Amino acid sequence: MSSRVLAGLSEGLARLADTVAPRRCTGCDEPSAHVLCEMCVELALALPVPPPRPAAYGACRAALPLAAPARGAIHAAKYRGCRRAIHVLAALAAERLTPELLAAGPPEAVVPVPLGVRRRRLRGFNQAEVAAAALCAACRLPPPRAGLRRVRETPAQVGLGEGQRLRNLSAAFRWEGGRLGGGTVWLVDDVVTTGATFAAAAYALQQAGAGRIEAVAMASCARRGG
Repeated sequence: MSSRVLAGLSEGLARLADTVAPRRCTGCDEPSAHVLCEMCVELALALPVPPPRPAAYGACRAALPLAAPARGAIHAAKYRGCRRAIHVLAALAAERLTPELLAAGPPEAVVPVPLGVRRRRLRGFNQAEVAAAALCAACRLPPPRAGLRRVRETPAQVGLGEGQRLRNLSAAFRWEGGRLGGGTVWLVDDVVTTGATFAAAAYALQQAGAGRIEAVAMASCARRGG
């Protein structure tokens, strides 16, 4: 079967799928050819950038609050395998955060927060890896650097307070990518809540020689209990 026939068949199947179950915007659930419709993109760009959180390792930044439309896009990526949603959020993050992130020059490395083996198997991919790769492409940086490992499976963080999350993540990460050179590292994840995951991962990176850590999340959930 020729490539032209295959392309036509693929296009026909896509049209049929859209007829039976039209594609919908992940932000507002209205019919849309795009993962975020034009109105949701405009809404996202109009939302205030959450203020950076100072941290012992450096700073934690998020591009959007975890509200519409970011919440729907994050959930579509995490629970329905929609990688395109993360690409869109990473593009928004690059547009909103790049000026401050690059003010001191490019990072030594961009590192995604890893998932445990079991959770990655269930989801089929790590949304932080997709976000880090898209952020690097948008900022014209080298690809993300592998090496950060989650060496201990941890229970789900949903519903836990900050103290419980910190205990949950104690010694959960290890850097196995060679000694770092003391430069700034961008540590990327999809969502930040209390910051416990970033803190645990940043500790492992600084133990391996990293300097300042800029934790970068696509969205920030309102903190509870500090």
